[in-house]
Amino acid sequence: MESLHPIAVLIDELKSEDPALRLNSVKRLGNIALALGDKRTRDELIPFLSDSVDDDDDILITMAEELVTLLDLVGGPEHIHVLLQPLELLACVDAKAVRDAAVESLKKISAKLPQQHITHFINLVLDLLAGEWFNYKTSGAGLVAQAYSRTQNSDHKERLIKAYELLGSDELPMVRRSCAETLSDVVSVVEEGVAREKLLPLFEKLQRDEQDSVRSVNIANAHSFLKKLQTSDSDRVFVVFENSARDEAWRVRRLVAESLFSLLQISSQSKTTFCKVLKALLLDKEPEVRCCASVELSRCCVLIDSRDLLVTYILPQLEELVKDDADYVRAAIAGSLSSVSTVVGKDITVSRLRPLLARLLSDDKSDVRLAVIDNIVKVIDVAGVDIVEDMLFKAVFDLAKDPAWRVRRSVISIVPVLAKKLDPSKFEDSLAPLCNTWLGDAVFAIRQAAIENMKALTQIYSMAWAQTVFIPKLKALSEDTNYLFRITALFAISSLISEFTGDVIGTELLPIVIRLARDSVANVRFTAATTLGDLAKYLDKRFVLQKIKPILMNLSSEDPDVDVQNFAALALTKL
Repeated sequence: MESLHPIAVLIDELKSEDPALRLNSVKRLGNIALALGDKRTRDELIPFLSDSVDDDDDILITMAEELVTLLDLVGGPEHIHVLLQPLELLACVDAKAVRDAAVESLKKISAKLPQQHITHFINLVLDLLAGEWFNYKTSGAGLVAQAYSRTQNSDHKERLIKAYELLGSDELPMVRRSCAETLSDVVSVVEEGVAREKLLPLFEKLQRDEQDSVRSVNIANAHSFLKKLQTSDSDRVFVVFENSARDEAWRVRRLVAESLFSLLQISSQSKTTFCKVLKALLLDKEPEVRCCASVELSRCCVLIDSRDLLVTYILPQLEELVKDDADYVRAAIAGSLSSVSTVVGKDITVSRLRPLLARLLSDDKSDVRLAVIDNIVKVIDVAGVDIVEDMLFKAVFDLAKDPAWRVRRSVISIVPVLAKKLDPSKFEDSLAPLCNTWLGDAVFAIRQAAIENMKALTQIYSMAWAQTVFIPKLKALSEDTNYLFRITALFAISSLISEFTGDVIGTELLPIVIRLARDSVANVRFTAATTLGDLAKYLDKRFVLQKIKPILMNLSSEDPDVDVQNFAALALTKL
């Protein structure tokens, strides 16, 4: 009896006036059903829950989710259908979050229904679709695909599609929108003939809807129809898509631009047709649409893969877009020019794209210049570094002085990529001094990025090259009057030691660290102690015992700063 007391409390809490207690009890419906047994669950608990759908939203959402846990607690598969009743009621409430949770649970439960009981679910969906209020119909729309896929009865299928078609003509926009939102799911489960004869006209009708919110959602359905239908029927789908590119609502046109690449991947339409649509979007009067089309151009041109088509339809638009009033449009097109160059080849890149790149690299907005530099490697691969070298270096130097530290950090991350395309001597003369300058930046994140950049460049060029270019800078940095820069020298040494031989470490780097271990600033000394421990792994054991251990022993016992003592003691454990 004592073991059943907590269950009795939970049952009482279901009827409590305190929402927190009701929520606590609903979260444990499985425990309650297990204690009641399958018959009492069917005869008492489920009817009670059906009468309790007028409650707080969070309680109803939890109820919808927890009802799925009762699948094995109602007496077997032949009784699962009893769970449909409370969920149907939940699918009709005003709160959308509750309805959505109920629809998801109905899908899960219907998947477990035996075929002889599937009629219960079909009738539920048909009742929702025929409901008087919009919330009934929107919930029903979300269940049509599941119902159609579960039934084997042709009459059921016909009634479902007929009821679903009516949603596209409903007087309420939210119902028509729910139809558009779920159309892809329905198309994926119906037969090809049904998709062509029933659903394709519905798709065309929805795209003529007076509400742009309906038309916007409907754009995504084109992809599903192209996958389902034969080539001969795809023309109708693409006509709708083309017309949408001229829609009066800019949000619809933007979604057309976002869908171009996915449709280009599967469509049998000529690439010329796609280029015409893309051209229209690049010329759109709304900058948001032009920006989206410019971003998609990067992916689409690779699939178009035709120099002639890009030269004829796209390049003239690019020459206008690099002068666009909206800087985010210019940044978007700056990021796509490199992909265009891979298709049009060296000659067109040099004659037509180089002037555009030069203009963008001299743009007054750092984001635009950065977008070019981020993608410049593709252009270099196509036409060689010589065509962009001068303007590229100038842009890098300008961005390196940008007031925004995030811009400077972005430039640093690009340098190793450029280094792979440049001769070591040319890099040393042009960009290496800049790399050293970043080590003295006022922002820690820039100094840290500069250290990572140094290591990457050492791996690209060679240890000998880095020894000539970077070690003199580290020596100078270690003598700087600002203690933060002296610490930066130590951080750089810890990062670089894995790229140098023991001889270089012992003769060039170790003396810097030993000197800084006697620094007047405690932060420098404990960083030096840590660095000495790192260096020890790359040096001869006898050398470590002679040179490094005595310094760490002294720091750990004699230094006046407790933190230095602790870091030195920790470094000793690495020896």
